[in-house]
Amino acid sequence: MVKLNAATMFREDALFRTKQEQEAANINTYEAELRDCADFYHWQLDMRSRDQKTRYEQIARTRNLARASAEEAQQARLDKLVHNRQTALLGVAERDAMQTQLCLEKNLSLLKKRQLVSALKQGRTHARQHALEAILIKKREFRTKLQQDIKCRLHEQDLHDKKRTKMLTQRAKQLKAEHSVHSKNMNIFDPTDASGYGLLDEMSLVEMHQRLAKNKKRADEERKCRRLDFIEANRAKQHRLIERIENIKRIRVAAAAKNHQTRQGHIERLSNFKADLRHCEASLLLKLGEDFKNKQQKLIVEEAQTNKNQHVTGADKMVKERIAQEELLQGAARMAKVDQRNCLGLMAKYEVGKRRDRRQIDRNHALENEAQKKEKTSGDTRVAEGTREMMKLQKQVIAKKKAAYLTQKKLHWEKMRTIVDPYTRHTNLLSITRAKRHLVTSQ
Repeated sequence: MVKLNAATMFREDALFRTKQEQEAANINTYEAELRDCADFYHWQLDMRSRDQKTRYEQIARTRNLARASAEEAQQARLDKLVHNRQTALLGVAERDAMQTQLCLEKNLSLLKKRQLVSALKQGRTHARQHALEAILIKKREFRTKLQQDIKCRLHEQDLHDKKRTKMLTQRAKQLKAEHSVHSKNMNIFDPTDASGYGLLDEMSLVEMHQRLAKNKKRADEERKCRRLDFIEANRAKQHRLIERIENIKRIRVAAAAKNHQTRQGHIERLSNFKADLRHCEASLLLKLGEDFKNKQQKLIVEEAQTNKNQHVTGADKMVKERIAQEELLQGAARMAKVDQRNCLGLMAKYEVGKRRDRRQIDRNHALENEAQKKEKTSGDTRVAEGTREMMKLQKQVIAKKKAAYLTQKKLHWEKMRTIVDPYTRHTNLLSITRAKRHLVTSQ
């Protein structure tokens, strides 16, 4: 419950008045900012249509220029081919002329020798001198004729090249004059003259072509240098990997040979130990068999003697002899047990040694297998690391090339845009600033 008194009424009245003042201020601002935007939208559409038209004109102009440049390049290739053929024909003609000159010189030398022989036969020298002078005169005349012919052909080729270059320059000037940048403001197009608007990096069309040609040549040289560096780095890495693989192979071959030798030695020692043990067992068994036979024979002889003595002597002697025989039998049994116990101890020792050798051999095999696996995995890891490093370098080189190409393309596009049509950029900036200003005032 809110208690109604004068204070609450005054507070509610003050709040109501402030709310009314705020609403009146909002209505006043809305009425002040209310205006018609049809003119602005009409102007904006007009400027966009103009920009689109100028852009289409630029595209058409660039296509015409590209078509003309392609035609000029094709004509230049044809001229170069014709020039090369003419130079080849001139070289063939020069070769033929030199061959004929060589033949003539040989004939002249042969004639000179013949004349010398005839002069020696005749015994006079005047005829020889006249013949030599005549030959020299003929050689000079032939040389002068050949030189004049070559000069005439070279002069004709130079005149043809000059006419061709003059015709191409006139054609290029005509095309550039027809498709110039500011055709409305210029009556005569000069490709060596700039636009004269005072823009940044302003230049003529000829300068632009020269600069683009220089940039293209520089980019080609840099690309070639980078390609050569990349090829050399790859070759060096390949050589290093090949050397590592060869070292690993040599190490593996040496380890395999060493393991084979150790394995053969273990096998030989084990076989010798087994043979010795078998020989000892056989000798012990033979000895036990002979002792047992001797003791059996002794017992038979003693039994016969006791039987014989029983017939001769009395019962006491028979009892004593029986007790002595029992003691002898017990002693023989004890000796047989001792021998058997010794044989069993030897057999247990042999089995223990055999098991120990087997465990050692298994352990050596396990260690060898682990070492081989480690070597193989280390070699595989090295090869994988080498391939990963090579792939990283290739990716870095490709990324650098791509970035350089994109930056060059962007700079070229910006320069071409500023050179070809600077008015569109100015109008676009002006329309953007006006639109921003209108948005701020409307808010």
